[in-house]
Amino acid sequence: KKKFDEFAFGVATTYERLEKSIPELRHWLADSSATLIALVADKEDEVKSKKLDFSRLVRDFADAGMTLKIARPHGRDHSVEKSHMMVIRDVLSHIDVEGNASETRWLGILDDDTFFPSLYPLSEALSGYNHTIPTYLGTVSENLELSQIGGPGAAYGGAGIFLSVPLAREIAPHLDSCLSERGGDMQIMECIHDHSHARLLPVPGLQQTDMASDVSGFFESGRRFLSLHHWKSWFHEPVEKQAAVVNVCGDCYLQRYSFDD
Repeated sequence: KKKFDEFAFGVATTYERLEKSIPELRHWLADSSATLIALVADKEDEVKSKKLDFSRLVRDFADAGMTLKIARPHGRDHSVEKSHMMVIRDVLSHIDVEGNASETRWLGILDDDTFFPSLYPLSEALSGYNHTIPTYLGTVSENLELSQIGGPGAAYGGAGIFLSVPLAREIAPHLDSCLSERGGDMQIMECIHDHSHARLLPVPGLQQTDMASDVSGFFESGRRFLSLHHWKSWFHEPVEKQAAVVNVCGDCYLQRYSFDD
């Protein structure tokens, strides 16, 4: 099975949401050589009252073939939104401590319901971008009203935000000063704009999927989807069952084929 050492993923979430995401995360993350760093934002009193067992959660991920590292909030008042940006620091720390800095090309900052049908086409798509310089990759919202919140310059985390290692290192010293009450995606964008020359490069196929109710036409369009989002909230699709086909035919999720005969 192909390894994807070029990725290190970060997500800010809660213990309960992370635990419930194991089946879908396993589809694309298991046996990939990529690590997921989860900044679990539950408050300390919640951790104690609910008896949250981080060690057990790490073991559950390991049993499913995934490498999970747990991080905790960088400030007592840090919400999931603030942690969404601060996890960049934890991902950088991980690749430095583990000695993976030379292999890692992209930090993927995700929502806890970001889903990749397969890492193979994602890897192929991102190989066309320069990871040796500060590079900011992602996509905007398909929803016109929501896309206007961040304008054309903000990548949305549900689709996956990808930072080259040089860009992550450039903004890491400024993360504390970049904290605000805006959404996590907007905080990342503003920090990049304020402290680097990188600007968003859109990646076709990444999907924020800001759509609700019946999205059948989206899935029937024949387009190549690198990522999906909101599949268990704004609409409901068994994405890990849909995408099981990639284990047979690779980069074929929801694709159509025409043969001469």
